[in-house]
Amino acid sequence: MAGSLIKITETTLGSAASTFTMTGIDNTYNVYVVTGHNIQGSAATTLNMRFTSSGTAVEASNYQRNVKELRADQNPNHYTSEDVSSLYLNDTGTTTGQIANFTMWCFNFSNADEYSFATMEMTAMNTQGNSRGRWGNVCLEQTAAHDGIQLFYATGDIATATLSLYGLKK
Repeated sequence: MAGSLIKITETTLGSAASTFTMTGIDNTYNVYVVTGHNIQGSAATTLNMRFTSSGTAVEASNYQRNVKELRADQNPNHYTSEDVSSLYLNDTGTTTGQIANFTMWCFNFSNADEYSFATMEMTAMNTQGNSRGRWGNVCLEQTAAHDGIQLFYATGDIATATLSLYGLKK
């Protein structure tokens, strides 16, 4: 398996922006991996994601999410969201260390005849200084090709972030 994960591109946000998009998913690989590092907003709020088609965020109301969350400050949670217009990933704050990181394995993105879906693992430190770890899956119930993801906060801008795209060798 060594050498099976091929780095395609990496982009670091140059200045604060309302959205941050990573595209480049096509039919070269069956499975793609998107990683996000040091993601922080300009306001203490929720980090969200949408899939993209031709580089434009898909704002449909048929995203699905099923996520387990381990929290340092309370018992584990289980979140299920159906028919929503974006996917809530996690909370972050605005001070040092209050960031989010994630790894997302993307399936069927270039196949216009199937739903695009992903599995993900995510860690974050919220405004109260509590660690959170999430894992689960997301799906867009729409038969269309998708080429990437877009991140955005519920309010404010993305202050810092680095996104990387990898392909899993066939």
